[in-house]
Amino acid sequence: MGEAVECEQIDHERYTVPKEMNKFLDNKGILFACGTCIQSRKLEDQTVCPISTMNDCVDVVEWADKVVTF
Repeated sequence: MGEAVECEQIDHERYTVPKEMNKFLDNKGILFACGTCIQSRKLEDQTVCPISTMNDCVDVVEWADKVVTF
């Protein structure tokens, strides 16, 4: 959500965010990106995350057995 949808473009020598995201996905992790935030930044074609809705966020909260933070 918010500026976090731009995290794939982080280029930092210490923090390899895109690499870590891909490792997470390779290990069956699921990432979501806010549809409104992605569209307002015109990043629809540049994200590994599926565009999600508020209903998807509610589903994650209902599914989780631990604390979920946005």
